[in-house]
Amino acid sequence: MIIWRGHGFLVVLILLLSTFIVEFIYNVFMPDAGMLVRQLAGAFMCFLAAIGVFVYTRLSPRQKTRKYVDSETGDFIVSTSKDSLFFIPVRFWTVIYAVLGIAMLIACFLPT
Repeated sequence: MIIWRGHGFLVVLILLLSTFIVEFIYNVFMPDAGMLVRQLAGAFMCFLAAIGVFVYTRLSPRQKTRKYVDSETGDFIVSTSKDSLFFIPVRFWTVIYAVLGIAMLIACFLPT
């Protein structure tokens, strides 16, 4: 089950889009490549997803705030939307994807 709030589902969509892009490039240009290239493609997919989430967080407004007036008391109520996926704010998914890509890159060159 995927748990998101606000635009958190876009993190998954960006990951899927980057996966499709990398798979397309891999299958069209390097269909006979070895296992090392396949693992490097996985790391590139994580880096591409990190860039996509980073661009999304920079282009979207920081805090989407709405002000409401309580009809009974006349007080102002400020509501902010917080985008998250699995209770992790969207802006942190850039770091998560980048660290995952670095770990996959390191794993490519470890001796087996």
